[in-house]
Amino acid sequence: MLRPYSPFDIDGAPAMARYTPALIASLRHHYEDTDESMRRIAANHEIGLRTLHRMVVRENWKRRADRPPKDLPTATRLLNEAEALLAQTRAIRRTPQ
Repeated sequence: MLRPYSPFDIDGAPAMARYTPALIASLRHHYEDTDESMRRIAANHEIGLRTLHRMVVRENWKRRADRPPKDLPTATRLLNEAEALLAQTRAIRRTPQ
């Protein structure tokens, strides 16, 4: 006899969704290597926020709080260096010899 569809297992526990290795790898990359919010990562991958959080804990992914502090973007750092060199060059040209 067929039972009606239920999202729960026989014992009443919610059925565990299965994910492909590609989806898990993408989730991990976005979680560990980007500044996207967990809410956005979950939405973009069409899973629930709690599901993502559980996966992070269960799979022991790197905690975002343990990341090194952010630094200036490379372009900004190079611009600052170029402006400092330009200022030095102008100062040298102005000094009498």
